[in-house]
Amino acid sequence: MLKSTACKINDSSHLNSREDKSRIRLISTNVVKILENPSIFPVAKFDTVVDTFGVCSYDDPKLALQTMVKVCAPEGQLLLLEHGKSTYFVQIVMEKVNTMLQNGLERHIAGWGGCVWNRDIEALLEEGGVNHENGFDVSISKWHFGTTNKIVAKRRRL
Repeated sequence: MLKSTACKINDSSHLNSREDKSRIRLISTNVVKILENPSIFPVAKFDTVVDTFGVCSYDDPKLALQTMVKVCAPEGQLLLLEHGKSTYFVQIVMEKVNTMLQNGLERHIAGWGGCVWNRDIEALLEEGGVNHENGFDVSISKWHFGTTNKIVAKRRRL
């Protein structure tokens, strides 16, 4: 689906001006490819880096996030949609939700190709460099008892 979208966006015949055509480009890749070949993209290249439900599946999510930070341009942004451990409900509800996630974890990982759905996303963001110290203003919205996270991390001018 992303490749189809990339083709439609990169086919800029629907844009009116030459300037519009030069500003829009969608590249479909994944962090694993970038890690295997670090020279594939220059440092600080992209104004927006998007990841959907990937942090749960990477063998090394911290390294994946560090890579996203590396290719994100100054004043760029990271847009992440991730699921993970609940961290914001009343303690007793949060414990029940997290226990349910933990109890079904092995079956879920086997059925969904390595998806670890109870990772602590907020801690991984911090460890991966998506934080204030690295110049990011991070906004997190949560749904589904706090297990689904929409993260908008905008780099501010340093």
